[in-house]
Amino acid sequence: MNECPTLEPTAKPKEMTMNAFATALYRDVTCGAAAALITVVLAMSFLVSTQNVPGSQPASYSLTLQMDGGWFGQPQPAVLVD
Repeated sequence: MNECPTLEPTAKPKEMTMNAFATALYRDVTCGAAAALITVVLAMSFLVSTQNVPGSQPASYSLTLQMDGGWFGQPQPAVLVD
């Protein structure tokens, strides 16, 4: 008769894991620190954006780049004449 070979129990190696309390504590502390950091960044951006009364800030200067029309045609748009 065909008999299935019996499986002998094998010894499992011990897993190197932390216990559930330490894992949950680490996760909770990490999430809490991330939430606190996000809150601080949002609060600081709100404070910076509302520190001056609108219209009281000095005019800001911007630098613009004007290119010659060497590669892409004329620098001004063409005028259409009827």
